[in-house]
Amino acid sequence: MKSVLFNESADCPRRLFDILAWIAMALLCSIAPDCMAGPVSVTATSELRFGQFAVVSAGSRTVSASGIVTDNGVFPLRGGVTSPATFSVAFTRPPLSLQSTTLLQLQLSSGPIIANGMVTAKISQFDTDLPGGGSFSPGSLVSVTLPPCLSAQCTQNFKVGGRLEITRSNGGASLRIPVVATVTIVSAF
Repeated sequence: MKSVLFNESADCPRRLFDILAWIAMALLCSIAPDCMAGPVSVTATSELRFGQFAVVSAGSRTVSASGIVTDNGVFPLRGGVTSPATFSVAFTRPPLSLQSTTLLQLQLSSGPIIANGMVTAKISQFDTDLPGGGSFSPGSLVSVTLPPCLSAQCTQNFKVGGRLEITRSNGGASLRIPVVATVTIVSAF
């Protein structure tokens, strides 16, 4: 009676080695699912837009991740477009990984306080539509869970809103504040 795994051919040790290597890699990836994860990238597909508004001395405008605009001490002007920023995160799942859900650490930053003439602005808070994101301060690390993905290349789009705080002593300004996102894969489960 012949066994399929062990035969008398000369390449038997090589086949056995290959099988054991695959088993070892599967076990390693089940213990540390991100053991052989490919690169992860995040790309901005649209910027966070606060639109046009006037402020007497100080105020804030919040554009949420869902697109809801809330003004505090500012007066909206016609023609201003508001929208949350959109990003796309992409990564390669580890080979042989049976996990479908991925936990990421997300960090958003908005750069320094912008001062243009007599107007000063900064983003003081972010929010995202990713599960686990919620509201958070610029620069803080947030753990977010991506929805299940079973393909080799996984992509998830998400939106980011923010609160812009403005102070003005004189004049006006047209401001552009970039939002930078970085992500790190924490684990897959």
